[in-house]
Amino acid sequence: MTEYELRERLSAIDADDASAIDELYTIIEHADANGHRGVAFDARRQLAYAFGREMQWDKFFPLFARCLNDYDADPTAFDAGEYYRLLSWYVSTTELMAQFPNIDLAQLYGALADVEQRLRTAGYSTASLHGARREIAEGLRDFATEEREYRLWHQTGGAQRTSAWDHATEISRLVARAEPAAMTRAAELSVPAVRGQIQFDRPFGEAACEAILPLVLTGNRDDGLRAVTAFLDVIDGDNDLLFYYEDRIMPALGYALLGRLDEAHHQLRRNFHGFNRLTRPAGEMAFAAEASVVLREIVKSGFGSLDSGCYCDEDPPITAAELHDQMTARALGWADAFDRRNGNTAQGDGVRFIMSLQPVAPVIPPTPPRRKGLLGRFLR
Repeated sequence: MTEYELRERLSAIDADDASAIDELYTIIEHADANGHRGVAFDARRQLAYAFGREMQWDKFFPLFARCLNDYDADPTAFDAGEYYRLLSWYVSTTELMAQFPNIDLAQLYGALADVEQRLRTAGYSTASLHGARREIAEGLRDFATEEREYRLWHQTGGAQRTSAWDHATEISRLVARAEPAAMTRAAELSVPAVRGQIQFDRPFGEAACEAILPLVLTGNRDDGLRAVTAFLDVIDGDNDLLFYYEDRIMPALGYALLGRLDEAHHQLRRNFHGFNRLTRPAGEMAFAAEASVVLREIVKSGFGSLDSGCYCDEDPPITAAELHDQMTARALGWADAFDRRNGNTAQGDGVRFIMSLQPVAPVIPPTPPRRKGLLGRFLR
């Protein structure tokens, strides 16, 4: 099969098609066999993100490592554009590495130093690297480093004023500090964004999950609900956006903190699909911590026996009380694993902050499930 034919097949792949992963493997096999390294590289990169869509992030690393090894073995086989894409992929891979506690900090920092050296040697901007280092530091709750890299990210031209995602970053970095003043400032940045008063490069709804907590926790219920609705409109729509799994639980948490347990419970159940096959520990930890808050409020309202598993019925039935205990244990277990790697209690502190959140409005209990009467049983 010629390089042109492989490129045509690669460009024709529909990411939402169930056969996409098999087709990518086929393209890689033919490209490797015929020495088309450029095609093999692009297909492996596309395959890595396909696994991300399937929440199989652990399969991301070997694909990247193979491409980096191929480049180091023969740099002349990659053109300038392919090498730039490889380094961009390297930067995003470091962000992912930080989300696995079995990858130690020495390995993580070694990768960051290596990609920086490669970027500088090639004469490329380090803006994306500063953005990655900032995000990693935020996740580690190392706010001194986060502040330094945040400034360098701006100084190197990484932050774009019209970017909806960059505006969301300005919000999320403040929320992560879990301090009243920072939360108030995050809410101030969120209001004009969710009201549509800022002209962004794309709908802010795509990033509105970052605005939910600061708006709700500072008492701005209307705009908090507006952020919830905007984000739900996006994830319910027909789009190709790749969200981290834990983002999808944020509307449930928002509803729970607004006291609307019917909606919170519904969003929890509809977005619980796939949780038990999640392979990214940081995502599992964040999802579990936020879900535990929703479930705690359901249990407190007297509905601990409510079926709270995924609507898909692929898993055994589980009550709100049972799931609450499971989610609490998962969140704290992963937080402990990250704290042991990081050598501090910062990750656990962040998880405990989320799990300590309380409703800001009167709680409306969930609606009891309807029971079928005698006629209903005959009509089933």
